Amino acid sequence: PAPRVTADPVYAAPASTADPTAYVDPFAGTRPSPAGRGSGTGDGGGHTFPGAAAPYGMLQWSPDTSMHPDGGGYDYRDTAVTGFGLTHLSGPGCPSGGQAALLPVTGGAGDSGEATASVPFAHADESAAPGRYAVRLGNGTAVRLAAATRAGTGTVAFPPRAKRPALLLNLDSPQRKLLRTTLHYHGRTGVSGSVTTTGFCGTAHSGHPATLYFSYALSAPFTARTLRTTGTGPGGALLSLPAAARGVTVRVGVSLTSEAEAAANRRAEADGRSTAQLAAAAHTAWRRRLGAVTTEGGTAARRATLYTALYHACLDPSVASDADGRYRGFDGRVHRLPPGRAAHYTNFSGWDIYRSQAQLTALLDPRRASDMAQSLVDDAEQDPSGTLPRWAADTADARVMPGDSAIAVLAAYYAFGARDFDTAAALRLAARQQKAATPATPGADDPGADGDDYPAPVSTQLEYRVDDLALARLAAATGHRALAAEFTARAGRWRLLTDTRARLLRPGAHPADLDRDWDAYAQASAVTQTAGLGTLDPAALAALRGGPAAARRYLDGLLAPGGTAGGDRADLGNEPGLAVPWLYAAPPIDRPDLAARHLAEIADRQWRAAPDGIPGNDDLGELSSWYVWAALGRYPLLPGTGPDRLVTARPLFPRITVGPLTARAPASPAPRARRPACPRGGDPLGLALPAAPLTGHGRCHALVTDRTNRPARLD
Repeated sequence: PAPRVTADPVYAAPASTADPTAYVDPFAGTRPSPAGRGSGTGDGGGHTFPGAAAPYGMLQWSPDTSMHPDGGGYDYRDTAVTGFGLTHLSGPGCPSGGQAALLPVTGGAGDSGEATASVPFAHADESAAPGRYAVRLGNGTAVRLAAATRAGTGTVAFPPRAKRPALLLNLDSPQRKLLRTTLHYHGRTGVSGSVTTTGFCGTAHSGHPATLYFSYALSAPFTARTLRTTGTGPGGALLSLPAAARGVTVRVGVSLTSEAEAAANRRAEADGRSTAQLAAAAHTAWRRRLGAVTTEGGTAARRATLYTALYHACLDPSVASDADGRYRGFDGRVHRLPPGRAAHYTNFSGWDIYRSQAQLTALLDPRRASDMAQSLVDDAEQDPSGTLPRWAADTADARVMPGDSAIAVLAAYYAFGARDFDTAAALRLAARQQKAATPATPGADDPGADGDDYPAPVSTQLEYRVDDLALARLAAATGHRALAAEFTARAGRWRLLTDTRARLLRPGAHPADLDRDWDAYAQASAVTQTAGLGTLDPAALAALRGGPAAARRYLDGLLAPGGTAGGDRADLGNEPGLAVPWLYAAPPIDRPDLAARHLAEIADRQWRAAPDGIPGNDDLGELSSWYVWAALGRYPLLPGTGPDRLVTARPLFPRITVGPLTARAPASPAPRARRPACPRGGDPLGLALPAAPLTGHGRCHALVTDRTNRPARLD
């Protein structure tokens, strides 16, 4: 196979972006980042995967390596492949994926009766690009994989003198606790089955563990031997190939509903298509998706990082419905999509993606984002709990992380142009959920509650206040003024956490004692990083810190060199810290020049298109989305607001277009201030009830101003 995408061909690319896929390095984030160590994300790596996947695809056919890092399954430091698993998640922070992996073996490697094995490999012998992956293993076998949405085609070429070539199918789960397996042979060329595990993060909420169904079809006949049957079912199979079969084409389909649907997905998307043909189709799909962002000028390094980030931002949420429209709901039943819906989606990392990934998805593809929004509504209506999912994974709600972030995700989708979903049902579900006082929503309907009896109460309360504000803005945008007013008032309950003497947010039941273990009162970031208030009300944050100048010094301290990420410094590899540099640009600090300086420094120091180029768990594209917004010089700081409420700094390119938004940097350095030229009401940041946001149709051209606040350029 061709060598892996490296810096030289990437940096030799022209300044224009005729084929953005050429810039993508799928290996980015597969190795710990020096910039991310010490953060709240473990070893600081992105925990991504380099394998074959279509945009938002159900199938992520990718190598798993010996250390099996959470979600991605691939660690760049490893030297052995344990199999090519069918599903993966991009940096989720919990084990997931890697099921029903095939591994080419020779010389009787499967004779032990165990389904586990490994084969060495070297990075010089592997390559990857959007939609495809290839490697020559240490046993001389060449593997090429290509992916469609629900199916894939691969080729396995054994070396000329290989003895006893075979494919080892492993039904054990390298990431989650295995509950049961099934295995069925179809003649001498087909094998199908299922792998059932505990849910995401080890949970099995709603009574529904996660089951993946698969259907493999081989171009050469095999002799099958079932391996290590235990109480959970067969452990796998050894598929021995004829000695003369130097190469075999493998086609596979996956499904969340049944083996029959997995086979139907394979027939619909992979059968009759070669690996090269499927790779070409995937390339076309990715070129179209990534082509929604264009740049002029700027450095090749930044361009490669931008398109690699955009690639990772478009892997999830992933399709959960079959080619014929069937999908398994959160009630455990199989449903069918109604006319007009293209797909049902799952894998919503709500606590992460409400910050910027949901907005980017809707901005680039409002029709797809509308289907994603309707998927969340359907999940809630089908779930016996009747609640919007906190972290939708597979066919159940894993309910991890604080807050009911699906509310903020729905508001973000709507604000950025995804309007074709049942907003009335969304508002009804969200309002009922926010008003229900449960252990998951501490004191939700008690105005005096401070949430001190709940884990990480400061962060928990801030998350629910974000949900309140997002709900209020969605209600206002859809004409429900009374509901909007009610939840705008509820969002102000963060004030119950205010300690004006310490200039911090703290649980209300405790005295202002700075000797306390403040880290215990925040989720994923220290309570001293009261900057989280800035996403609710930047002016209130400035007032709490003692005014705009004091707030600026506070941000300076959070972004100063040294210190501990997540302690006395902002953790820029984890979600609570992502908004910190953008707070400079928001009134009343109103220093976009400082925001631009920090953003450029962070982008160039912590990010690059390389294995160690993502500073923390990518969290299903949220971190990568942050980079795309930084490149644009715009950021959705405030929940539930649209493109006309973005905070603004100097973009990383002289000119960049992201969907309907275009930004140009002025010729003069260090822009001092900016006023948006997009239609909006009189409230610049949407702190009051917002006007109808931009729908995503047409174009919004940003007006950037220089330090004298005179118009510098209007594109």
